[in-house]
Amino acid sequence: MGNSKDNDEADQIESAKRNEIVESYVNLVNSGTYLPTRADLKSLKISRDSIRYYFANLSELRKAAKEEYPDSFKGSIELEDYVSDKYLEKLKKDIKKYKRFVITTVISGQKTHEGFLSSIRTYCKLNKAKLLFLPAHDPAHNLQSEIDWHFDPSVIEDPIVFEEIYLNTNFFINSIRVTAKQINPATGLSEISQKKGSFILGSPKQMLEYDSVSAKSLPHARMTSGACTLPNYATTRGNSLRTAYLATEQHVIGAVIVEIQNDEIFHFRQVQSDKDGSFCDLGLKYNKKGKTKETPIVVAGDYHAGEHDESAVKALIELVSYTQADEIVFHDVFNGVSVNQHEEDDVMLRSERAKKGLNILENELIITSKEIDRILNIKSLKNAIIVKSNHDDFIDRWLRKGKFTNKDHIQNFVFGAKLASEVAGTNKDFLKTGLELARQPTHHKKIKWLTVDEDYVVGGIHLGAHGDRSANGARGSIKGLSKSYPRCVIGHSHTPGIFKGAFQVGTTSLLRLGYNRGPSSWVHCHCLVYRSGQRQLINSINGSWKLND
Repeated sequence: MGNSKDNDEADQIESAKRNEIVESYVNLVNSGTYLPTRADLKSLKISRDSIRYYFANLSELRKAAKEEYPDSFKGSIELEDYVSDKYLEKLKKDIKKYKRFVITTVISGQKTHEGFLSSIRTYCKLNKAKLLFLPAHDPAHNLQSEIDWHFDPSVIEDPIVFEEIYLNTNFFINSIRVTAKQINPATGLSEISQKKGSFILGSPKQMLEYDSVSAKSLPHARMTSGACTLPNYATTRGNSLRTAYLATEQHVIGAVIVEIQNDEIFHFRQVQSDKDGSFCDLGLKYNKKGKTKETPIVVAGDYHAGEHDESAVKALIELVSYTQADEIVFHDVFNGVSVNQHEEDDVMLRSERAKKGLNILENELIITSKEIDRILNIKSLKNAIIVKSNHDDFIDRWLRKGKFTNKDHIQNFVFGAKLASEVAGTNKDFLKTGLELARQPTHHKKIKWLTVDEDYVVGGIHLGAHGDRSANGARGSIKGLSKSYPRCVIGHSHTPGIFKGAFQVGTTSLLRLGYNRGPSSWVHCHCLVYRSGQRQLINSINGSWKLND
C-alpha cells in the first residue's frame, strides 16, 4: 500500500511538472514566440534534460501543447493546404482581379510589425492592391528536422504563396524558399531569371540584381522583398551566432509594390517601414489612419546630356512633378564625348558624334546647360546637387594634357584655351567653369557642385559618391561602396541594384551608346530618397514608370 501511494504521488509530481512545462510553452506562444526554442525555454529554467525526460524532444513537446491548448495555435498551418491544386486555383483566380500588389515576407515563428502591417492594409484599401505574403523560416527555430509553419495569426487572412505563380508573362513569384538568415538570397539564381523572366523571392532582406540579356530584351530582375515580421534570430547554437547577428543587421521591415501594366510590362518599387510602421510611396506617406504628403529627393539615373534618352527624361520629369520633389541629384550630367580620350582612335564613332555636333566641347556644354535648365524648370525643384562624376573628369584630363592643342581637336582649340586660362592655378571646377563660359544655366543659383570625396547626406543616406571609385583607389562597385557607405545611393554602372544598404540608380542615357555592345543590363532608373531614410528605385520602360489607374 505504501509503495502504491508513493508511486501515485510520484506520478502526480511528474504529471504536474509535465503540465508546467506545457503551460510555459503555451505562454510563450501566446506572447508571440510562436516557435519557442530551447533558448526560450532555458530562460524559463526549463532544461534540455527536462524536455528529453518528459517529451523526448521539442517536437513532441509542441505536439502535446497543441493537443491540450489548440486555441493557442491558430497561426499554425498545414503546408498541404497551401500547395493543393484547389488553393492554387483559387489564388490564381483572385490574383487576376488585381493590377497592383504589395508583396512582403512573413517569417515562420515571428511576430509581425503591427504598425507596418496596418499601413500596408491601408495602402491596399486606398490603391486597390492585393497583399501577398511569401514564407521564410529560420533553421535555428526548426523542430528537429521538420519545419513547423506557424505564423502570426494576423497574416492568416491573406494569401501565403508557397508555390510559383506568375503575375504576368514576364514576372513571377519564385517558390524557392531560402532561409531567413541567408546572406545573399539571390545567389546562384541568375540562370532561373535568364530563362524564365524577372522574379521576387521571399526574404527579410531587400536586394536587387539584374541579369544581362539579349539587346532585343529588357534585363531580367531578381529581387527580395523585405519582411513584415520583426527580427528574432536568437540561438544557442554557437556556429549560428555570427549569421544571427548579420541577419539582424540586414533585416528590413519592408515590401515591394508590383504593378502590372499589361501582360508583358510591369513596374516595381521598394518600400521600407519607419519605426512607427508608416512607409512612403511616390511622395505619399501611409499609416494605419490614411495617407499624407511626403516630399522626396530624386536621384536621377546617369544623365549624359546629348545622348540622353527622351523617354527616360520624360519619365524623370513626370516623376519629379508627380511627387513634387524639391531637390534633384545629378550623376554624369555631362557626357563628355567631345573630349573623351577613350574614343580618340575610333574614327567611325567620332564621325557619328560629329554628325550630332557632339565633337565640339562648347556645343556639348550648351546642350548640358539646356538639359539642366529643362529639369530645373519644374516648379517644385528648389535645389540641384551635381555629384562629381567620372565623365566630368574627361574635361579635367583633356585640359591637363593640353589635348586642345592637338590637331585632332582643332575645332576645340579656341574654347579649350579660354577654359584652360580660366581654371589654371585655381581650384575652380572645370565643368562648372566650362558651363559659365559656354552657357550659364538659368537656374545656376539652385545648383550645389560637390567636390571629389565631398559627403552629402540626407536622412542618413550618403548621396555624394558617384560610384566609380571604391576604397583606396579601387574600381567602384555597389558591393565595394556598400562597405564604405553603409547606406548610400550611387550611380555609374547604369544597372540598378540593391546590395545591403547600397542602392544604385540606372541611367537616363540611351541604352546603347556604341561602347556597350553585346548583352546589357542597363535600365532607365531613378531613385526617390525620403528624409526619413526610406528609398525607392523607380524604373521606366519607354517612358512608362507606374500604373496609370
